[in-house]
Amino acid sequence: MNKKFALTLMTALVLTGSMMHLTGAEASENSEYLEVKQAALLKKEVTSAQTAIDADVTNIIELEKDSERLNEEMKKYKKEITQLEKQLEQDTKDKEKIESASFFETIKEAGSLTDIVKKWHEANKSAVAERENKIKRTENQNALEKARENLDNDQKELARVKASMLSSRNDMIEQRNALDDKILEIAKEYDMTDKEKETFINEQNIIAERTSSSDEEVKAEKQRIFKEENDKEEAERSAKEKNKQKEKQEKEKKEKKEEVTTSSKETKENEEPESNGWIRPAEGRISSSFGYRVHPVTGEQESLHGGTDIAGGGSIVASRAGTVSSAEFSDTYGYSVIIDHGDGYSTLYAHMQPNLSVSPGQSVSQGQQLGIMGTTGRSTGVHLHFEVRKDGTAVDPMGYIK
Repeated sequence: MNKKFALTLMTALVLTGSMMHLTGAEASENSEYLEVKQAALLKKEVTSAQTAIDADVTNIIELEKDSERLNEEMKKYKKEITQLEKQLEQDTKDKEKIESASFFETIKEAGSLTDIVKKWHEANKSAVAERENKIKRTENQNALEKARENLDNDQKELARVKASMLSSRNDMIEQRNALDDKILEIAKEYDMTDKEKETFINEQNIIAERTSSSDEEVKAEKQRIFKEENDKEEAERSAKEKNKQKEKQEKEKKEKKEEVTTSSKETKENEEPESNGWIRPAEGRISSSFGYRVHPVTGEQESLHGGTDIAGGGSIVASRAGTVSSAEFSDTYGYSVIIDHGDGYSTLYAHMQPNLSVSPGQSVSQGQQLGIMGTTGRSTGVHLHFEVRKDGTAVDPMGYIK
């Protein structure tokens, strides 16, 4: 069947509710009947789903009202419990005050018969007050227990109401998603264009709207829930996208780091035969190797350390013979010297003390002193920052000086 004709036929049936009456024999021979029947079934599914969604929304509205009522009741019981606890505390103080006025203690303090009679009347009065206080305490205690019981029941009921609300909401979302999937599945099955698909989906929305409850409260609540769900899905999608971007960046950074490591290893392997003729430029321990690290001054993560740090003290000497191309001070390297060895290689010696031993343009021999180890420039302690550069690119010095 032509897809445009099928779409028109399905739409007409869905919107008007008409039904073609064909015999079983005709149905088996006519594929168009099956498409029409599918349209009728779709209309039924749309109507049924919308009715179920409205029922869930109505239930949610009632449950929300129950939730509000329970919250108000719980506030009342909490206030009542606080007042009763204070009252019981006062009752206890009154009881202790009454008990302190012991009859026998007052008799001992009496000096005459008149005083004894007077004290007796006071003690009798206290006994009556104690009985009244005891009744009052019992009543307040019972009221407190009842208020606590009511609060506990309301809390349990509220938990049940919230669970029911969540269940109804999930049912509603599931109904909507299932219906959307069904509509898209049919649109795909008939190979509709984007415009035809949009028209078809809009027509299903019209059916859903006609089926939907006319109650404004139900409509407003349904829109609110769908908006919340859409916002939630958008937030999840955005979070997934951010995580994907982060994973991509971390992967690229890892690959870049592996490339540098591989390049460093290859340099070591390729240059190993040429390592003869290089000497260590200073005495001391290796405090930081070539490669990525957290920068000790700036705190930058994954900062490429382009040389080898040797911590110690004393003279800095030329690792190989060559010509001094630079002997100067900079904010980064402090007092430093660069020697050009004439075969594509150059070496940098940084963070030395003032009064360098060489000057630009000077020829130096291997082992000749260049300066004294210091901590000038961007440095955290006395050390030599030593770089080996091949064709202007820093490579791992340990492949040369060992």
